[in-house]
Amino acid sequence: MDTTGQEPELRGGLNRGLGPLLQLRGCYAPGTDAQNDHTRREIMAALEQLQSEVACSLCLEDFKEPVSISCGHNFCRPCIELCWAKAEGNVLCPQCRETIPEGTFRPNRVLGNIAELVKRLQSEAATAAATPVGNAICARHQEPLKLFCQQDEAPICVICRESRDHQSHKVLPIEEAAKDCKKLIQSELQKLKRKRENAISRQLQDGLTIKQHLEKIEVERDLVVNEFDQLHQFEQKQKSLFLDELQKLQEEMEEKQKADAEKAGHLSTLIEDMETICQQSDSEFLQDIKNILRRSRDFQKPEFTSNFTPKLVAFSLQNAALKLTLKTFKETFASQLKEYEQQARAPELNDQLKGILLSTDSH
Repeated sequence: MDTTGQEPELRGGLNRGLGPLLQLRGCYAPGTDAQNDHTRREIMAALEQLQSEVACSLCLEDFKEPVSISCGHNFCRPCIELCWAKAEGNVLCPQCRETIPEGTFRPNRVLGNIAELVKRLQSEAATAAATPVGNAICARHQEPLKLFCQQDEAPICVICRESRDHQSHKVLPIEEAAKDCKKLIQSELQKLKRKRENAISRQLQDGLTIKQHLEKIEVERDLVVNEFDQLHQFEQKQKSLFLDELQKLQEEMEEKQKADAEKAGHLSTLIEDMETICQQSDSEFLQDIKNILRRSRDFQKPEFTSNFTPKLVAFSLQNAALKLTLKTFKETFASQLKEYEQQARAPELNDQLKGILLSTDSH
């Protein structure tokens, strides 16, 4: 049977699991101290990854009598036989659904050996993880860790003590070093607890202060809205007055323009009438002379002349004054805001500002 298809997949899975174990070979010893905890965790993770590669996808447990089928997948022999016994028609791979000719398989003893090895390694690793620190042994020399190197801050064995790495270092018996380190830890622990108490106290105080500040922010927000509403109402009122005056002046000009046009029309009619009667006979001419002269004298009366120029000049000056006032207001407002902000940051004004805040809150 051709089983070449299974080799890359199986080899890749085993490499993923065995790779970390091979890299860590020689770095792990059962029951090592805290310095080797990281190595221990790496080994356990590698074993878990390797275990996933030697687990049957049907029963999800370690392989029992593993067999390989033509598509390259592996299963427990009892699992695949039970699966195919229930099949109707073509026999398929339970994992990739490929048709398996005649439902054949062959034992995979290598995979079975690996599954047993992984199970044994897991058992040893679990036993090592549960070994007390006091029974820790040196990963390099397999000797008990009875000494503590103060410079490297790590337990060592008597052989490590004589090596070049630790020969010039100061060492202590493991029990004495543990006692000193526990005292140091207790001292640091007390400092941290005091620091935590201060942080909690400061948090409570800051919480009350922040609550007061948040209430003050709401008050200030209402004041800002109220002041700007009043400013907006004043601006709208002045704007309406200004525009009303301009509208009134415009209407006066339009009425004057209309009156002038009507007067010009009446003058044209009078001129035409006077020219017409001058062409009449004497008796006809004199019959309407009184009315013609009255109409002519009415136009000769002095008229009231409207001079709109001074009013326009006044409006232009008012507009210029408004523009200058707004510009000054903007510049002064921004400058004062910046000045007040700087003053508020001055330490000598803190008490004064607190008094202002308290007096404002009391009102």
